[in-house]
Amino acid sequence: MASESPTAVRFFSVEHPHLPRNLRAKLEQRCEQLVGQVGGGYASDWADYKERIGVIKGLIEAIAICEEVEKELTGEG
Repeated sequence: MASESPTAVRFFSVEHPHLPRNLRAKLEQRCEQLVGQVGGGYASDWADYKERIGVIKGLIEAIAICEEVEKELTGEG
């Protein structure tokens, strides 16, 4: 029987404990870019605007998950 491949959570939190912080920083950077684009009127129409807002919301949730993993790893959670 083949060994199980590591899940994303295990890969990021157990095998590479610095990745949640690095991933969070990249997600925050992308979120800031998109917020700037929305604020700067880059959306071409209402559908584009809604899509960008949805991506921003998803990034914010992913950032929160990274923060939870960081807290678990440091024992703060």
